[in-house]
Amino acid sequence: LEFKTLVSDILSATTQGKKNTAPVSSQQNIFGTSSLQVEADTQTNLLEESHKFLHEIYNFVLIDNIPDLINLCKKIEEKKLFALDTETSGLEAMTVSCVGISIAIEPGTAYYIPCKHITDQPQLSIEDLIANLGPIFANENIKKVLHHAKFDQIILHQADMPLAGVLFD
Repeated sequence: LEFKTLVSDILSATTQGKKNTAPVSSQQNIFGTSSLQVEADTQTNLLEESHKFLHEIYNFVLIDNIPDLINLCKKIEEKKLFALDTETSGLEAMTVSCVGISIAIEPGTAYYIPCKHITDQPQLSIEDLIANLGPIFANENIKKVLHHAKFDQIILHQADMPLAGVLFD
């Protein structure tokens, strides 16, 4: 990426009356396309969306009860692919505990499952997560996408939820 010219490229693409079909990036994305063709209309939409709050663009779902957790697990089992991230009490994988798990199954929707937050708000126990998410995390046929998978694997292993089937890190 050429960050030195990024702002001027965006401004020129969004202020011109014509469409810009020049590749923005030649870096391959996780979906296998070799270059990204972004037209000025799309860039304008992205610029307009950037001024909104995240909850105006995305759907955030809190999973704090067993029925919702069971429904989420069914969705994961149907799709056979999801992204996940652990939320912890700190940054040292060997000394922290898992306080929640973030999951995404489809674009635009994110699920958060709190389990060990210090709060009076409803949340699931780690045992609830082990019973329901543990088999999904251990299933190699259900593919997982993570960022910094090694950290999450350590956290989940310490919480008795070994992780298998990592497709992308």
